[in-house]
Order: sequence, then C-alpha cells, then structure tokens
Amino acid sequence: MTRRAPVDNRSVSELQVEVFPVEATRWIAVIEASTGPFSTEARSPALVADEVARVIREVLGAGHEHVLVDESGQPWSESVALQQVGRLAVQEGVGGRLTWWERAVLDALLALDFPDARVLRQQARSVVVTESCQCGCPTINLVVEDPTAPLWSVLGGRVQGEVRVPAQGRSLDDDNPFEVILWVRDGKLSLMEFVGTPGRRAAWPEPSAFDFWVG
Repeated sequence: MTRRAPVDNRSVSELQVEVFPVEATRWIAVIEASTGPFSTEARSPALVADEVARVIREVLGAGHEHVLVDESGQPWSESVALQQVGRLAVQEGVGGRLTWWERAVLDALLALDFPDARVLRQQARSVVVTESCQCGCPTINLVVEDPTAPLWSVLGGRVQGEVRVPAQGRSLDDDNPFEVILWVRDGKLSLMEFVGTPGRRAAWPEPSAFDFWVG
C-alpha cells in the first residue's frame, strides 16, 4: 500500500523560525530561508515576534510569512518560553553559553595559524559571555572561567592590558561590509567585536560569510 506524505498546509513561502534561549535574557531566533539561515536575538520572549518580523523585512524584504517554533519544531509562544527557561541548563560562573554562531565564528578565528594560537584555543573551551553590546550590535564581552587556563603571550612576553589578536575576518559581501576583531586583556580572551554598519545586523553571521586571515 502506498503511504502518502503528510500534507503541509503552510504556504510554500512561509519561513520557519526556531526560537530558543541561551540564557534568560538572550533569546535566539534562527530563520531558515531558501538562501541560507540567518539569525537575530531579543532580550525577552515578549520582544521575539517583533524582532523576527523586523529582521526578516530587513534581510528578505516585505511579503514573507513566518511561523515561530521551538527546538522540537512545535509552535512557539511566550507560554512555551517559560518551559524553555525551565529546561535551560544551569550554568556555573558569571556568564552564559555562546550561541552556535558566536562559537562558530570564534572557533574559525582560533583555527588560524598565529603565535600561541593553541593557548587561546584552550581558553576558548571555558569561555562564556558576560555581556552583549548595548548598541544592538552582536559584540560580546568574554570571560575565561577555567582558572588553570594558560595566559596568551606575544613572542614570549606576557600580554598586559588589551591587545588585538592577529586573527580577524571581514565580510565577503561588499554591499554589506563588516569585520570581526578578537581582543585579549591581560592574556585572556575578553572581547569578540563586530564592526559594521550600525543597525544592519543584530546577530553573528555564519563563518561562511567571512574571509578569515592573520594580519
């Protein structure tokens, strides 16, 4: 007997948007578009719907319907958000987990070959986000939670104050230029900075959107 595939009554142009928290005040929305996924974030469940609608208009233009879902693909709402917060793993320390995109960009930077890169890779295993930029850009402050992690040095000398890491990246899209700069303070990862047009992007692009190099 032939089994029919389930009928999907949604419009073919309807976008699926997965919503999940990485901490109580950081809600990530991943928009699955035919041109590739992109994301944004909001500070509370009440702000998610408006932020998703805004970023879809900005990236894809008007006329795109969308549906919000949770991690399991079920319809998302503010009441579902309460359950998600309840399931959110309790994190020790002062910060929260990096999002997938934040971690992917950081890993891509640290995969480059520069002096003592292995030290920063070791630090990155326990790095957490302590604060996002108040201007709305995706810049994040970082803290290395592992007290035994080695300190990064330059040519054998201890790093004091804030120093720019040689690994960096720039946008592959000339029409939407942006850069990522990684900073170390007193030998430990401290900041992953996004430099771009104000208001153009609210979350980290995928690593494939960057050209990474050492300079």
